[in-house]
Amino acid sequence: MHFGVDYYPEHWDEGRWDKDLELMKDLRFNTVRVAEFAWCRLEPKPDEYDFSWLDRFLKAAEAEGLKVMLGVPARNIPAWLSASDPKTAIQAYEGHRESFGTRYTTCLNNSYLRDRALRLAERMAQHYKTSKAIHSWHLDNELGDASPCYCPACRKQFIRWLKDKYKSCSALNEAWGLVFWSLEISDWDQIWLPTRTNHFAHNPSLLLDYRRFTSWVTEVFTEEQAGIIRENCPGAIITTNLQSTTRFHTDYYKLSESLDFVSTNYYPPESYNTIDLDRLRSLKKGPFWVVEQKSAAPDRKVREGSRLQTSYGFLVPQPGETRLNTYQSISRGADMVLYFRMRPCLFGQEQFHGGILNYDGGTGRIFDEIKKTGLEIEKIRPYIDGTKVESQVALLYSYDSRWAMESYPPGIEMDYRTVFLDYHREFERLHVATDIVSPESDLSDYSLVVAPLLYVMNPGIVENLVSYAEAGGVLLLTARSGLKDENGNIIPDILPPALSELCGISIVEGFPLRPEQKAGIIEEGGDEYEVSRWIELLNPKKGCTVRARYKDSWYAGQAAVTEMRSGEGLACFIGSVPESRFIRNELKRLLKFADINVPMNAPADVYISVRNGNGRNIVFCLNPNSTMRKISLPPGTVMKDLIQGVKIQGELELAPLDVALLIPE
Repeated sequence: MHFGVDYYPEHWDEGRWDKDLELMKDLRFNTVRVAEFAWCRLEPKPDEYDFSWLDRFLKAAEAEGLKVMLGVPARNIPAWLSASDPKTAIQAYEGHRESFGTRYTTCLNNSYLRDRALRLAERMAQHYKTSKAIHSWHLDNELGDASPCYCPACRKQFIRWLKDKYKSCSALNEAWGLVFWSLEISDWDQIWLPTRTNHFAHNPSLLLDYRRFTSWVTEVFTEEQAGIIRENCPGAIITTNLQSTTRFHTDYYKLSESLDFVSTNYYPPESYNTIDLDRLRSLKKGPFWVVEQKSAAPDRKVREGSRLQTSYGFLVPQPGETRLNTYQSISRGADMVLYFRMRPCLFGQEQFHGGILNYDGGTGRIFDEIKKTGLEIEKIRPYIDGTKVESQVALLYSYDSRWAMESYPPGIEMDYRTVFLDYHREFERLHVATDIVSPESDLSDYSLVVAPLLYVMNPGIVENLVSYAEAGGVLLLTARSGLKDENGNIIPDILPPALSELCGISIVEGFPLRPEQKAGIIEEGGDEYEVSRWIELLNPKKGCTVRARYKDSWYAGQAAVTEMRSGEGLACFIGSVPESRFIRNELKRLLKFADINVPMNAPADVYISVRNGNGRNIVFCLNPNSTMRKISLPPGTVMKDLIQGVKIQGELELAPLDVALLIPE
């Protein structure tokens, strides 16, 4: 278990380093991340590298027993590089070039930038290849988090990408349906980029492919940067921090293939949620790292009228909240937690982003709370090491579906992430661990698979889902499933024929509801629920069971929710966007059918997670509420709280913002 912090030695007088490192050791830290934004100090002028200051810091860290995660800058370029080639800047959707002076405004298709960034990676790898202070290498920061670029270099590379994919202009015309609005091309040089137009949209297939292309650019650069480090430092451990589901710029399934460990940031409650921890764990099916764990209030900018305001007060952690969030990361499978950051900066664009220390470098309540957490982690580390989170349930997350829905949504307020969160949240309230995996991945290890809004499907995905259910799996699909093919075009059957047969339904008609409009469904047993946003009228075939029907309007009595047995498996279909109460009850029913048990009888508003390994289960119980919660232990069970060292039987009383780690006694 690695425990530590992000630190920026280039921000502080060198005479302060030893004091800050001593404080890190006092917090029981063993790892520190540095240098991901330090290109201007590592290469102050072209080809004039200066690693001497970093050498001194690594030596000081090693003397304190701290291992270093070494950042390798790439997209936050020094001023000399921008001045040498202003075309390193992103050309925005509106047509202008982004200004130098902030972060993530550079184009990875610019050959000069790529060459300089990869050369820096090579020089750093050669210089530090024998360093015993380095634990791992961190590629850039938040790779892919930038506005898409539409510059001539991107257009040139996009044409190459399209040629490789489609081979001929006629094949591209067919795939994109460019006969619509007379857009067919006869030469590759006629390809255009989806920049700003009038109020009419670009071709949706073009938009989908451009999303894929921009993701591919980041994936390839990541692979190149990682390859240089591995070539020069055999055995190097390589990572980078992937972002929350509020971002959808890069296909992390593909990008993570170049990494040894995946990492993320965790700044709850804004932007980052537990879904992001579950998704990261699922990328490698094992432990992951949190390299930016919220310690204090982050700096958030919001626009109010014409003014940009700093708004962060509501994000200030209450006493106990930083500790609780740390255990949240560990409970979901993190084997490393590094706080952002050791000291708040006195200058630059994140002056109001808090840290562990105060502005004067002194300690306060955040320091004390993290020290308490560090002492606890020292105690529980022998139990945690070698364990991981295991799940029998998978949620299918599709970048193609997200990208297609963002550019051309199928209905009003049909937001992919919102609907996906609805299902993840209800599993969480039921205390059931969920992996979040690609619809193209092997599903055979899961007893239950749920695919919210799987809008875009290729034949391989359809075959994967059918094979899973026919082999005995329990599958749940929702409205708008498989509506579009891999090119982003609607299929004639609305639902792929193989899925239609599997689910025992055809879709008679589908239509949106107004934003404020609600409809109702009624189950066979008489329970009633609200649905919204979208209605699909299902036509059940022989052998299909109707579980709920619509109860309102001209479509009253039509099938809304169905299920179909497929050998030992089950295929269910929900034809609308139901309220959370229905989702929860439906998931409970399917969990029971799949013989999946919950680890603990606990209130829905506490967090329960389990890490398995070393012949034991560790049950994490977290209470994020402002009042005490009671958790019932299985009858006759005696548990030990690893933090408090006490035995618990019958019922656990968990104080507000408190944590318990239980193992069988």
